[in-house]
Amino acid sequence: MQTNDFSFQHLSPNAVLNAIESLGLEVDGRLFELNSFENRVFQIGILDQAPLIAKFYRPGRWSAAQIQEEHDFTLQLEEDEVPAIAPLVFNGKSLFHAEGYYFALYRRQGGYAPELDIKEHLKSIGRTLGRIHAYGSSQLYKARPSYSLEEMGSKSAQHLIENHIPTHHVQIYKDITDQIFTTIDQHASQIYALPQLRLHGDCHLGNILWQDPHPFFVDFDDSVNGPQMGDLWMLYSLSQDQELNKERLYTLLDGYEMFYEFDDEQLRYCEVFRTLRMINYTSWVGTRWNDPAFKRAFPWFDKDGYWLEHARDLEQQYQKLLKI
Repeated sequence: MQTNDFSFQHLSPNAVLNAIESLGLEVDGRLFELNSFENRVFQIGILDQAPLIAKFYRPGRWSAAQIQEEHDFTLQLEEDEVPAIAPLVFNGKSLFHAEGYYFALYRRQGGYAPELDIKEHLKSIGRTLGRIHAYGSSQLYKARPSYSLEEMGSKSAQHLIENHIPTHHVQIYKDITDQIFTTIDQHASQIYALPQLRLHGDCHLGNILWQDPHPFFVDFDDSVNGPQMGDLWMLYSLSQDQELNKERLYTLLDGYEMFYEFDDEQLRYCEVFRTLRMINYTSWVGTRWNDPAFKRAFPWFDKDGYWLEHARDLEQQYQKLLKI
């Protein structure tokens, strides 16, 4: 069965268990759905063994070649004992297809969110990310895309304008995003000239599990080619206290630069990456709006007040961009 509607309506519990058993594993009937929006992720009970994690990929997003590239990257990291969670391999394969869906299995990784106020946590995250980037720089993806200012910015905004923003808010939104993109365009050539490597791609604290003495990086599903700041900015610029952010940055880089060099010139583009993520994240919710899981998780998305708040947030970001 081919599912080209970007949904998981055909992924029943029986379909999930049948897919796992197609690999020669004997399930015990336990199935628990974990929190995931883009894909569907389950904890699967395996007879007389520890449970496994099964990820079923959203149809139509990545090709088999693109998924395999991400698998190969994380398997390389795992082989060299970098704490990044890679898929399990069965008979030389990590990517499988059943019931109309691509899927992969992972070991269950315990842990909790790292605490940024503990310097050793942040320094260790920096060391691990430095190792990931060192391996990521050894070659680039061929099938997976590279970070695009246009895809993240103007194309995402256009999708929202054409499909989701209430008519009476469109001009306000268009005015502020036009100003944002004009400002970013002034720096585009410098950003595209930054060294490229394979990134994690969604490097926020929710994708890092701390289990002494290491942070484990999980979910490389958004991995693309891009500059180092595409990952780093999300790990230190979380507070309204800029002095605290600087302190966290120095601690992070203290660990990072033990394994991979970083040019401080990239730091000036932090707000570019933040602004584009804000726009692209909103567009992402819009592209998935027909998925019932998104309507449950983001009930504010089609409310009038949200778009006013979003425009105000973008205005604040525009003021920060002017200071680059």
